[in-house]
Amino acid sequence: MSVLFYESGITDFLIEDYDLLHTQGKEFILSEIELFLQNRGYKV
Repeated sequence: MSVLFYESGITDFLIEDYDLLHTQGKEFILSEIELFLQNRGYKV
């Protein structure tokens, strides 16, 4: 799973949007990750 995070850019997304994401619940964060992956053509 961690390879997917690096290859897809999720790691950068999480770092760049930390200020917003760290104040949200896990459901919101997972939803944002799924949307991010879908927008880049990954099947979730």
